[in-house]
Amino acid sequence: MKKYIGCDMHKKFSVFVTMDEHGRTGAPVRVTNDSTELDAYLKTLAPGTPIAVEASGGWYWFVDRLEELRDLRGLLRTRLALRDHTTTLKNRIHGALRRYGQYEPGEPRNLFRGKGRVQLSVHVGSLPLETRLATRHELELVDEVERHIEELEKRIRLSIGQLGYVRLLKSLPGVGEILGATIYLEIDVQRFACAEKLASYAGLTPQVFASGGKMRLGRTSPVANHYLKWAFVEAASCIVMHKHRYRDWHVVELYNRLRAAKNHGKATVAVGRHLAEASWWILQKKQSYREPAPASMSSSKNG
Repeated sequence: MKKYIGCDMHKKFSVFVTMDEHGRTGAPVRVTNDSTELDAYLKTLAPGTPIAVEASGGWYWFVDRLEELRDLRGLLRTRLALRDHTTTLKNRIHGALRRYGQYEPGEPRNLFRGKGRVQLSVHVGSLPLETRLATRHELELVDEVERHIEELEKRIRLSIGQLGYVRLLKSLPGVGEILGATIYLEIDVQRFACAEKLASYAGLTPQVFASGGKMRLGRTSPVANHYLKWAFVEAASCIVMHKHRYRDWHVVELYNRLRAAKNHGKATVAVGRHLAEASWWILQKKQSYREPAPASMSSSKNG
């Protein structure tokens, strides 16, 4: 059901009231007129929720902040959608090369940049005619979409300094500007009573099945904030790729231990869960990431 928000703005605070399509109103919510508390409230609303603001003397900055925060979240989500598109195209190109045996020992890890791009051009030129033409079209699309992604990232970085908690979230291992901004904009920390509930919202905790007095853990739930899940798993993957940078950190010990006991995928998700729970502590305590205490390996109890 669509909701509408009315805002009664005062000098030091504002009062928000929600109304649904049937005219039913919710309890008034009082928010202090500073960017931190305002941002936290706005993140509880669905993207595109209409907000009517009383036209008073100081409304300009207020409306600008409303529009800016929603706009930036849309910018990050668009970047992720475009990145998914390039991944699909790159997988198709790799598939064409594999079908016609165009891989050689010692190939560069990334065929789309640097020296790898030269090798990729050679491989594509060796494909059969129709496959070669189709693959070149896909490669042109990859280049075009990646140019758009670079433009979006420039815009994101220009706005990054206005997000107060991003600097703290960047203290997490594997988290940089883009991931830090994504995590911040997708989380309203006040919605979650504990760190584990935030990890569940991000789709990083296993489903629990209980029957006949027995309990079994299943896969992670598909019902989740997929933007947030992507951010934490991406950060975990960065840690795994650069383990030498974090070799003395808890996240690498956690990954190595679970990979030996289970597999790479489950170990990576476990690291992502640790980062999600640590994010809850960072946003609650307003402090940088701290390694878990040596006596406890549970990431749900240590930020």
